[in-house]
Amino acid sequence: MAGNESVAPAGGSTAGAPAADGDETMKYVTARVTATAAVLTCGFGVLGNVAVLIVIGRNAHRVRVKSVANCYIWTLALADLLYVLALPLVAWATLIDR
Repeated sequence: MAGNESVAPAGGSTAGAPAADGDETMKYVTARVTATAAVLTCGFGVLGNVAVLIVIGRNAHRVRVKSVANCYIWTLALADLLYVLALPLVAWATLIDR
C-alpha cells in the first residue's frame, strides 16, 4: 500500500466511518420536512378541534348535551387537541437529532 490509501475493515463494514455529504443533506432535508409537517398539522389540528369544542359548547342548549354522540365527539376533540399540542415537541426533537 502506498501513501494515503485506506483499507475497509474486515467483513466490509464501514461502521464509524463519516457519512457522505449527500447522506447528511438528505437527513437535514428529511428533518426539515418532518418538522414543517408536524407544525402545520399542529396548527390545523388546534384550529379544527377548538372549532368543534366551540360548536358543541355554544349549541349545548339546543341539543341534548348528555347524548352519547356529543360526549364522544367532545372527548375525542379534547384528546386530539392535547395530542396535536405535543407535535411541536416532536418537530423540535426531530430537528435537534443530528
